[in-house]
Amino acid sequence: MGAGIFVSYRKDDDPGWAGRVRDSLAHHFGDANVFFDVNSIRAGQRWEDAPSTRR
Repeated sequence: MGAGIFVSYRKDDDPGWAGRVRDSLAHHFGDANVFFDVNSIRAGQRWEDAPSTRR
């Protein structure tokens, strides 16, 4: 993935709102251009290399 939109949120917050933001962005910019952090990414881990993080 090249340049795109990265959506991350605090897991203590309501993930439903973050999901709706992600859905709206994906609808406008295309699903392939939106990265949504659905799993925790370890400190220092490159988000591009994180497994199963694209929705």
